[in-house]
Amino acid sequence: MKTGRATGSIGRRGGGPGEFQFPATLAADCGRNLLHVVDIPFSVSTFSTPDGKFIRERHIDPVFQNAPGGRALLSPGGDYLYVPGIWKREGFLNNPQQQYYRDAGLAAQLSLIDDTSRPIFAPVAMDCPSGDAACDLTMFDRMETEDGTAWVYAQGPGTDIGVAAPDGTLVETLDIVSPRFVRDGQRLVPGLGPAATTEWGLTNSTLVAVYAFGNRIAVVHFVNTTVWDPSTRAAVEFNVFMNVFDADGKGLIADLSLPDVPIGRGDDLIYIVDYGSAGRGADGIDSIRLLGISVEDSIRAYLP
Repeated sequence: MKTGRATGSIGRRGGGPGEFQFPATLAADCGRNLLHVVDIPFSVSTFSTPDGKFIRERHIDPVFQNAPGGRALLSPGGDYLYVPGIWKREGFLNNPQQQYYRDAGLAAQLSLIDDTSRPIFAPVAMDCPSGDAACDLTMFDRMETEDGTAWVYAQGPGTDIGVAAPDGTLVETLDIVSPRFVRDGQRLVPGLGPAATTEWGLTNSTLVAVYAFGNRIAVVHFVNTTVWDPSTRAAVEFNVFMNVFDADGKGLIADLSLPDVPIGRGDDLIYIVDYGSAGRGADGIDSIRLLGISVEDSIRAYLP
């Protein structure tokens, strides 16, 4: 895709080897020419690149529910795959809403050597006021510190992010609330569906991404500007903002407006699809652009 045009495809819809039900995220091992595709539910399919040949399928423990829209990571040596999601152990559904994450684990470490999997993080918060899909939204990134590699991670309905040791043990939490990060105190019961959840999102912020660039932590949050309509199935629109902190939790940027929700990151850029003034519901792709936003440049432009 050096020219920006797709040159082929990998896999197809189905339940057999090399097929997908709901591909949620992927991770590329460029050193070994491998592509790992995480499907919902519970499976990881590995392909060779660039020929797209299917190699094998692995399964994560079925107690783990991987979440759509998250970002998977590989360990530096490529032996472990880290997958966003939540471990819903026996009795989980009986938890009261204020203790939604009680006894839960966040994200999965899947060994690509022996196929074993385990939780990585403990929840930063117990409560899930959004009552639906955002409750299972998790995100994480590696952060380089003076003491070595650490983790930053968050839950979609949370108001804090966690900083964890290399083994995933929570070390500290950072409050990321800013003037444009809003909560109105409303609490939804689970099972009301996407229309109610997106209406809740009109006046309540959701965390959608956390990235670490050196000792900088970028946290992205949004509020909905439209509600999901089942009769039209039109795309939901968002107001998206980025907060940036240093490793000690000092705020460097508050509520920098972004054109849309990030889709990934590079070495020093956050990548975002800009759908243009017509938004996500626009016909055609002529107005769509892929933008790369530098966190360091944003800090320099933001600070006096």
